[in-house]
Amino acid sequence: MVCPRFVLAIAIVCVTLPSSWSIAEAVDLGQLEKDAFLGERNALESESILDFDSPPRSSDWLKRSHLLLQPPPDHTAFALRLEPLKPSKTAELAQGIDLETYQQLFIPQHRHQPGRQPFEPTQVPLQQPSSQEPGVSLSTPSGYGLAWRSLGIGVGIQSRTRYSHRADGTLGVGLGFGNPTQAVGLQVGLGLVDVTDPFADGTISLKLHRQLPEDIAIAIGGNGVLTWGSPDGGTSFYGVVTKRFTLKESSQAPFSQITTSLGVGSGQFRSESAVNQNQEGVGVFGSVAVRLAEPVSGIVEWTGQDLNLGVSLIPFRKIPLVITPSVNDITGSAGDGARFVVGIGYGLNF
Repeated sequence: MVCPRFVLAIAIVCVTLPSSWSIAEAVDLGQLEKDAFLGERNALESESILDFDSPPRSSDWLKRSHLLLQPPPDHTAFALRLEPLKPSKTAELAQGIDLETYQQLFIPQHRHQPGRQPFEPTQVPLQQPSSQEPGVSLSTPSGYGLAWRSLGIGVGIQSRTRYSHRADGTLGVGLGFGNPTQAVGLQVGLGLVDVTDPFADGTISLKLHRQLPEDIAIAIGGNGVLTWGSPDGGTSFYGVVTKRFTLKESSQAPFSQITTSLGVGSGQFRSESAVNQNQEGVGVFGSVAVRLAEPVSGIVEWTGQDLNLGVSLIPFRKIPLVITPSVNDITGSAGDGARFVVGIGYGLNF
């Protein structure tokens, strides 16, 4: 009588065998004593029969051209000797099998089959992450800055200045030095505050910045360290810490990141009343940016004087252009009402 485990083992091996192999020989080892069986197994292994410590599973792959199946102790053990299928044996095994099953077992899927279209790989265009990121603040500093061989060019336009109905604009150029990830980065900024006569009034600003582990960045700097003409704002010094929280692994997912900044500064970061009364001191500023989508961030910030709301977006995936529209002085604690401001920046690496 044939042992059911022997039949089941053969059936399982048939399922897991590649289509170019067949069972050539089955040897019953059930009558061997334990020591004799071990010796026999060693002899079989010397002929390239591989040993498995458990019955075969559908996920087991054949190695070389032999396989040894060893059930748990006190059960019949079998050695199955395998050899490549010849065309005649393929035909013999295929007898009694319907055409669809035969094709699945013996015809590789990549080979053309009568009545079926040949497989052709489809090129699916993968969406690449943007090389540029939207901004994390509107008008206040963050812990990030330009590094060596990086250049930023920007223009800012406001619908009107405070306490007037006159529109105004500024031009800015920033150049990066150093390495903020390994040492310290230095950003040097040139600001031209009168677009009608660009070089009549201007400022030079400096920022030292460093990127730390855990997505933390710090910076100290001065706006208007050097001035000429009659620029607005005077000279302001500040220190700021920025922390990025990653909510999702992919920046392409909605609401993937939150970036927060908190800082203290003198000059323009003081309250409007302190500025008007020439009171020395510092003010607190900060911002929160939420990555709504890969190319868009929503930003809320406190400038030290009033609240600003805006968005920063990248309209073109392969062009490092950032557009940042905002509404400034929303609460009325500074100025004479809300104002619309838009900034356009372009980044270069060389």
